[in-house]
Amino acid sequence: MLKYYNKHEKKCDNDKPGQFKLADCNKKLLNNIVSTTNFLIEERCIFMTFDEYKNERVHINENIYCKSLILIENTIKETIEKELNNIKNNLLKPSNLQNIPLPIYVMLAKKLVMKETVKKLQEEEAAVAVKLLDRAKKKLQEEALKKIKGEAATYIFGRKYEVGVYIPNLMRLSDTEYTLFPSLDAFSKQNRWMELMTSKYSKYLAIIEISNVKDKDGDKMKKNYLRRDLTNSCFNLGCVADTKDTVPIPDYSSDKQQMMDNVLSKSPYIPKVCLQTPYYTDDMMFIADADKKKYESSASNLYSADFDIVGHCTKKYEKDSFDEYLCDTLKLCKKDRDKQ
Repeated sequence: MLKYYNKHEKKCDNDKPGQFKLADCNKKLLNNIVSTTNFLIEERCIFMTFDEYKNERVHINENIYCKSLILIENTIKETIEKELNNIKNNLLKPSNLQNIPLPIYVMLAKKLVMKETVKKLQEEEAAVAVKLLDRAKKKLQEEALKKIKGEAATYIFGRKYEVGVYIPNLMRLSDTEYTLFPSLDAFSKQNRWMELMTSKYSKYLAIIEISNVKDKDGDKMKKNYLRRDLTNSCFNLGCVADTKDTVPIPDYSSDKQQMMDNVLSKSPYIPKVCLQTPYYTDDMMFIADADKKKYESSASNLYSADFDIVGHCTKKYEKDSFDEYLCDTLKLCKKDRDKQ
């Protein structure tokens, strides 16, 4: 999802988030996809965990015509039309069945891929790891490779979409044969499943808002940052990937101490795949180099037992820096102590 990747345009460069212009790049993304999807009517968003999408495949129904395709954005419409013509002319049984029964649904999501330069680096490192015969060295190499895969991998949208085509009133006999359902009961079951998938009122594969009746809008927003991120991701033409985002998600709690424990044990929240939405810098953590002075001390040994904080605070520091805040706080503590 993230950003539309176009290495020839600086404003759409994934590698420089400070220069990335969301409005411009989303406009380009939208213009490219509108012409090839203008025959579709929006129904709803669905949300799946990685296991639901990749392993359980809860969005796939083997009882009906249900096919998943990976397509370049400008081929979506023509490919779907060709597929429907193929069904009509070649796959319907018995042969006197001439028309495809409506409705027909399409599910659409941008497909993230790993940048080839990173993938090549990982393959080279893996090859080196295999050649190491010494077990101790090989273990160290595997750990280093795991770290490279976790930190260096950059996922981009390269104009490919995963497109699912659903025809709930066609019963699947095999991959090459489809017919009408033999009974009203069988027909109804598949249409009820399709209704759960497509109805705007359905709670199936939806994100339920976390809130209490007395919560104000600000409290609701704090409890539902992830929900907002995922919803924005859906409105930005969805996102799927073959790699799981391993980032731990901090849990919200109304208990202050519990919340502090969550932050300490589960931060920083820095997703790299589908969870990193274009709105990530609004709600989540992104600290530019220019802002780090507000959160980091110039002293590398600040947390060591022998750190001389008195000597550290004899110097003057830049306004609004962490060191200025630290030393001003120390002065206030000293004043309070002298009053006692």
